[in-house]
Amino acid sequence: MMRALIVDDEAPVRHLLRRWLERDGFEVVEAPDAEAALHQVTAEHAPAVVLADMRMPGRNGVWLAQQLRECSPETAVVMATGVHEFDVAVTSMQAGVVDYVEKPFARERVSEALQRAAAAHRTRCAQAELRKELQTRNAQVAEALADVELKAATTVDALLALVEKRDPSVRARARRVAELAVSLALTLGVREPRVSEVERAALLHDCDALALPEDVMARLTGDTTAPDGRAPTNAQIVDVARAYDSISWATLSAALPPADAVAALVTGNPEFDSRVLAALQTLKLSSHQ
Repeated sequence: MMRALIVDDEAPVRHLLRRWLERDGFEVVEAPDAEAALHQVTAEHAPAVVLADMRMPGRNGVWLAQQLRECSPETAVVMATGVHEFDVAVTSMQAGVVDYVEKPFARERVSEALQRAAAAHRTRCAQAELRKELQTRNAQVAEALADVELKAATTVDALLALVEKRDPSVRARARRVAELAVSLALTLGVREPRVSEVERAALLHDCDALALPEDVMARLTGDTTAPDGRAPTNAQIVDVARAYDSISWATLSAALPPADAVAALVTGNPEFDSRVLAALQTLKLSSHQ
């Protein structure tokens, strides 16, 4: 039986949600605030899913989601909010929330969101198990790749296929990110062979689950530095492409349209290279970029 943690400062709300979730087959525990919830997660058995109120006295639901992302990455979080707010959706996505529900709660909507969270939890657990399994095969994989031309497209496809066996969405996401990363590189004036290196770096980013040695990944993706110092690094280009894809293809109920996704990245995200963000603003992005 999956454990669900309800976090809300209003006891009647917690009790109502408990009844609903128990009818859906969850083992339910409660917490009156974000800090108490985090203590429960770290001191006891971590829940599979958390349904947390966005606005509570003291720490809010986004803070809790951020903490859980670090200490219990397999736990899937659903955020509850009183009104439909654009900034809530953006902030929640950036904190790793898988869905959100609006108050007053609708029974069917809560059930749908929790089932989505349960599915996300199962996927994360499978991915964690895959990482653990593949780490034990690290030496074998490295040896097998030693006699292969590592920059060949067939090698990239083979690695993507290996990860895709446990997460079918990896290949499609990798292709989207790579396409956008190449567009950004060309807009920035990057030329071959670095454009191909940027594409491979984007395609293989999610292959870190294979636990390949750093020197093998370096040979696959090429030089990640900008020799002339004028263009952003490969990693800086790929980081922006991945962030845009995460927001515009979010797993929440409604992904952000291109213009809003770009605005969300450009505003208040100093970790991204300003030149790459400027290039992103010039691209004509479709709703399924």
